[in-house]
Amino acid sequence: MSDYDKIDALLIGLALGDAHGMPFEMLNRADVKKHKKNSGYDLNNNFFVEIPDFHFLRRDLKKAEITDDTILASHLGRYLVENKGKINKEDYFSSLGQFIDEQKLITKGVIGPSTGRAVTKIMRNEKFTISERAGFSNGLALKAAVLAYFLPLEEQKSNLEKIEELAYYSHFSDAAISAAAGFYAALAAALAGGDLEQIFAAALDYMEQGEKYGLQTFQPSSYQRTKFLLEYIADLNKTEALDFIAEVMGTGINSYESVPAAFAVFKLFPDNAAKAFAAAVDLGGDTDSTAAITGALIGAYNGIGIFNKNWVEELNQVNSLSLKELGRSLFELRKNK
Repeated sequence: MSDYDKIDALLIGLALGDAHGMPFEMLNRADVKKHKKNSGYDLNNNFFVEIPDFHFLRRDLKKAEITDDTILASHLGRYLVENKGKINKEDYFSSLGQFIDEQKLITKGVIGPSTGRAVTKIMRNEKFTISERAGFSNGLALKAAVLAYFLPLEEQKSNLEKIEELAYYSHFSDAAISAAAGFYAALAAALAGGDLEQIFAAALDYMEQGEKYGLQTFQPSSYQRTKFLLEYIADLNKTEALDFIAEVMGTGINSYESVPAAFAVFKLFPDNAAKAFAAAVDLGGDTDSTAAITGALIGAYNGIGIFNKNWVEELNQVNSLSLKELGRSLFELRKNK
């Protein structure tokens, strides 16, 4: 691999999973299967498909288009590059609100509930109650991916404080911060050349510590659910494991579901992007987030060569992206810390 192979692959993998899973988002497993059949879905020649006509979510998105999972991670990445890696919660959320307004992302229907609520209140200069800030959904975890480029794993306390700062107005809950911390740590360990055991160990350590941050809630533990799932599927074949994830653990919009599910898919298919993406979508639920998290993990672990060149080409044709350049710019921040 070249020095930048994994660096290039992290955000590209996230975007591939996001666009791949987008048309199936919030469908159940039977409807996912139905749409794959009707659309001529094929991992080699028809990797991206349109949103089905029968979908209950009416969103202005076309085949191979990314969602807020990639858009908001990219926005944070650019913010961090411009601010040399420093985060100020008021300044960041002001920048985020202006960006979402300019891009008309709420109208387009691609902004998650926690981020949408926070940005709307900030733009209206309204006060928050702490419960209104304490979202549980996946938005924080997806954004945390960009932190893996330049925050070293050994600075755990400082890193968790930065994640908490990012969470302040939208995902200020123990469950969301824990999930985001685990995703950051897994990616950072993968970029550092860690093996699967090291990647999962780093993730679980950060998740356990991350639960001490933010509002302490009644929600299930992202850490305990991930730890249990990774151990439990070790004794199952792949079909049994995927059934258990979908039917017992859940794959909804909350980070204590999608993040453990994505980690499990990554464990099942660590070096096969096609099978991992297909499995993430087959689970149903928050398919774009689950596939995006899976794609970022696979990219950071294997490098850019793990992805079909046709997928990347179509992704870039449909979206105005500069993910390779952004990732390298973020990586350069490490040298200047």
